[in-house]
Amino acid sequence: MRYADVSTTNELRRLNRSSPLRRADRVVEADYVLTNITLPQAIPGAGVRFVFASHVYEHIANLPGFFRQLAAEMGPGGAITGAFPDSRYTYDIDRPRTTLGQFIDRETRDIAGPDAQTVFDHFYHFRPFKAGQVWQHGANHGVARQFSLAHARKMMNTARTSYVDVHCNILTDQEFVELTETFPELGINLTLHKMVETFRPMNEFHFCLKVV
Repeated sequence: MRYADVSTTNELRRLNRSSPLRRADRVVEADYVLTNITLPQAIPGAGVRFVFASHVYEHIANLPGFFRQLAAEMGPGGAITGAFPDSRYTYDIDRPRTTLGQFIDRETRDIAGPDAQTVFDHFYHFRPFKAGQVWQHGANHGVARQFSLAHARKMMNTARTSYVDVHCNILTDQEFVELTETFPELGINLTLHKMVETFRPMNEFHFCLKVV
């Protein structure tokens, strides 16, 4: 088992010390630090056949390119699994869904981080709440948006020159399925092997993609 993160092991331990819910002594060593490199670029020749990530894929600016490169590296029979937040039950509830055109455009531009519009949408539409509130009260749960238009524009301008960590891929469980159905035409050698739809009171769906 190898571990990858955008932060070094020491940085992760420092972050965990600041949270009363986490223990710094339980942080595992990061084998791959993905600061200026993607996972597919980090693992050539490592014999990786299985990848798992929890609430990571939504942060990847060029998701089709990531899946394409990872499938090529892993080869037939490789598996990509994970937990992905369902936008209906997260602070993304008001955000427009990521379209296929946006996915294709991001891969064409080969972007390495969130573009300015994505960062704006994150902050402008951000509505903080717990998934249970939506399951109990529906989408009209009465929680106000957190950030002003001025703040969203400020972060948008910041994103033009610096990395701003936001959700790039806004999807429901069914929309993720629909995205995978386009993989053959996009030349991505992955097929949806297993899907566990979002269920009460959770805010995520689970999936397994197999390399074909």
